Amino acid sequence: MCAPHRPRRAVLGPAAPVTAAPTVACPDCDGLTFRLDPCRCTRYGNVDLADDAPGGGVGGHREPYRRCRLCRGAGSVAVACRRCGLRGWLRAQLVLTVANLDTGAVASHEVLPADLDPRPDPAGGWAVELTPQVRELAARAGVALATVGEPPSVRLPAAWRPDLPAAQRHELAARAVAEAARPAWRVWLGRSAAPPPVDPARRLARLCALADLLLLDLVVEARRRDGELRWAVRYEVPGSPVPAHPPEVAYADLAAALAATDVADALAGLGERGEDAPARTLCPDPLRPLL
Repeated sequence: MCAPHRPRRAVLGPAAPVTAAPTVACPDCDGLTFRLDPCRCTRYGNVDLADDAPGGGVGGHREPYRRCRLCRGAGSVAVACRRCGLRGWLRAQLVLTVANLDTGAVASHEVLPADLDPRPDPAGGWAVELTPQVRELAARAGVALATVGEPPSVRLPAAWRPDLPAAQRHELAARAVAEAARPAWRVWLGRSAAPPPVDPARRLARLCALADLLLLDLVVEARRRDGELRWAVRYEVPGSPVPAHPPEVAYADLAAALAATDVADALAGLGERGEDAPARTLCPDPLRPLL
């Protein structure tokens, strides 16, 4: 005997999220869960023999290859939207958390569009500073403010105005929160008391001693950026070329650069920067104490 046939329902479009937080359509895919990107064949044009000459179209793209097996000559392909994770929507919710590493106390705050209190931004437009919320969380968790990083801000779209209808203001605020929620959960780890200030001389001595043990170069770099001299400290593989561009993070003076650069910071990106360094043979050396 055959089992009774059960009718199937077709679900069209992205599934509605089961959450109390408001949602907005993903701006990257307009809620479709996918985007149309130029096909790779548009880089070379409708020719059988490809060349790497610059493209002549908008964004460097040319006419699609008519016999392309990927796009079938359409010139564009559908790719999954990474920002929304194939959902088609984004949650307009930002969670702020401050955790005390000494006591284990945790305090959190949920930022929703209805809770925003926009203020005029000196740079123009309207914005919401989240510094007061983070300070309150730090006080609840018993965390010293000196150990908490810079809080984010929610910048409202240019179309937002306080005299708009409530529904329109809420929609624009939801978009702003969804844009600021990247990532959607901000966590600050702090201590009950601010750490003692770093002694630049001791930090420099430790970095030099470790560079000697690891056979690395300790680079102290000073470059001009926007008319000001900026300092950075890092490790380099001996023989590595000088970077063409200044580092992303730099400081006003050497003391500030040393205070903000520990061993992990100095080692960050060492593998990528040392790819073109010449190979060397390492010989064992007697162990020496590390300061």
